[in-house]
This record gives sequence, C-alpha cells and structure tokens, in this order.
Amino acid sequence: MQPPFDVSIIIINWHSKHYLRKCLESINNTCSCLCVEIIIVDNASYDGCIEMCRSCISNIKTLQLSANHGFAAANNAAAFLATAPLLLFLNPDTVLNNNAVNELINAFKTIKHLGVAGPRLLNGDKTLQTSCVLPYPGILRQILEFEWLIQKTPKWNFWGVKGLYENSGPVPVEAVSGACLMIKKEDFESVNGFSCDYFMYSEDIDLCHKMRMYGKKIYHIPDSNVIHFGGGSTESTKNSNFSIILMISASYLFQKKFFGIYRAILFRMSISISSVIRLSTGYILNSILKIDNSNTLNKWKALLRWSIGFENWAEKTHKDLIQYKG
Repeated sequence: MQPPFDVSIIIINWHSKHYLRKCLESINNTCSCLCVEIIIVDNASYDGCIEMCRSCISNIKTLQLSANHGFAAANNAAAFLATAPLLLFLNPDTVLNNNAVNELINAFKTIKHLGVAGPRLLNGDKTLQTSCVLPYPGILRQILEFEWLIQKTPKWNFWGVKGLYENSGPVPVEAVSGACLMIKKEDFESVNGFSCDYFMYSEDIDLCHKMRMYGKKIYHIPDSNVIHFGGGSTESTKNSNFSIILMISASYLFQKKFFGIYRAILFRMSISISSVIRLSTGYILNSILKIDNSNTLNKWKALLRWSIGFENWAEKTHKDLIQYKG
C-alpha cells in the first residue's frame, strides 16, 4: 500500500518540455527522503511532455487538457487530483536545490498560521531573482518605482520587498511568486484555489491576498533555494509587449476585484503618470547621452497606450479565454 504523501508537487507544462526534464530530475535528486506525489498537467501544448514524464518517472499522475484556459484553471484541476496535505505549485522552468522542499515543509511545521510559503528564487547564474517576493500593485508605488531608487533603498518598507534582504530566517511578506509556492490543500480549497479571473499573471498575488483575508500569513523562506530560468511560458512573445500589457491589465483587474472600480481607475491613471515621466526621462537621456533605450521606450509607450484605453485587448483576453473554472 502506498504510504501517505508528504507533499503533492504540481507542474503545469505549457510549451516547456525542454525545461521539464531537468525539473523532474531535480525532484528525484532532492526529495529522496520525502514521499512525493507528482502531478503533471499538459496545458494543451501537445508537445509529448506526458509521454516524456512517464518515461522518466513511473509513479506519476498526468492530466491532458484539451484547451489552454490559463494558469489558474490548470493548477486548480491538478489540485483536485492531489492527495497530500501540502501542495507545491512549481513552474516547469525550475530546478530545486538541496533541501528546498524540506525547508518549505519545515516552515509549515514551525510557523503559526502560515498560509503560503515561497522560496528564494535564483537566476540561472545563481544571482537573486527579485520577483520571488511580490509587493501589491499600488498607486503611489507605481509612480515612484524607479529601478535605481529601489536599488538605493531596497529595505524601505514602502517597496514591499524588504524580506528579500533579510537573511535571519523566514520573513513575512505581502506575496510570493507563483513560480514556486507551497500551501496546505485544505487552505487552498477554503479560498477556492487560484482565481480564474485572470488568464495569466496576478494569480499568485490574488491567492496570497485571499489567504491574508482568511487570517493566514505569507512567508519568504530564504533557506529554500530554487533556480528559476524564467520566461518559459512567454518565450515566444519576449520581443513584444504582449506579456507586459497582459501583466499590467491583470494588476488592474486585481485592484478592481478587491478594492473597487475607483481604486482601479486611480491605478490606471498612475500608469499614465508613470509612463509620461519615464518617456520624458528616456527621451532626455537619449538626446543628451545618446543611450540606446529603445526597448524601454517601447515598453512605456505600450503602457501609456494601455492606460488611456488603446490596448483593451488585454482585458478582453482575460475575459474571453477564461471559460473553464475547474
């Protein structure tokens, strides 16, 4: 008889088969002392990942979705199949370092009222990936969020990322990245899982916010280290502003959902102000210092267009492609 699982690891494949094999290898190499249930969902990529996974690991659950209904729906469908008390949602473009999963599990044993735990994410070159700790999308933050200013004052509570620079153990934060996060299954079900209000982006912040409303805490666990190569799901659009607009529109929907339409309108206005400031600064630097900042200028042009209503396809994308609430 199969012993009870310690954790169910859920991985959603979306045209990321080339990453997935290394991810599975890292699970095998670092979780030998745990009883792990692995659930792989092919989010309508049909790239042979299911067959590849079965050839790598014999005891594995797989789910083939006929259509891509987004990150949230795929993860919710997999969570329904999970039998362990803890769920670890893991991107396929990740590699677990030694004790990464153990450290997250230990956090749930030692931290009272822990709702969601996330590891320290590292880039492929082992440098810190700052997106592992996520601040809420705020209005004033959006206006003042200059990269050089954040680098000068990283521990300022205003930015919501102070926990990244605390090395004294687990630290409470506003939200953690959905690239790798752990949650109790009973808590996940209590808040109805990931929200299907978004096709992509903001599902992690939404989940963390619901858990905070539920009376639970969100923690960054720096002793748990996971390499996240990033961009696997949006690789085909990395040379366009598709993901940037989809991301900001998801933040707008988050504001509207939890704080109301007026707060959302103010958030959109803050993007307008930010865009004008960045574009003005960018053009001045371009003309005086002859800096090639065309990519940055294109990004802020796109965000300005979105903020004044010329990129409404993004909200339509979230609305039209979310048909399955699994």
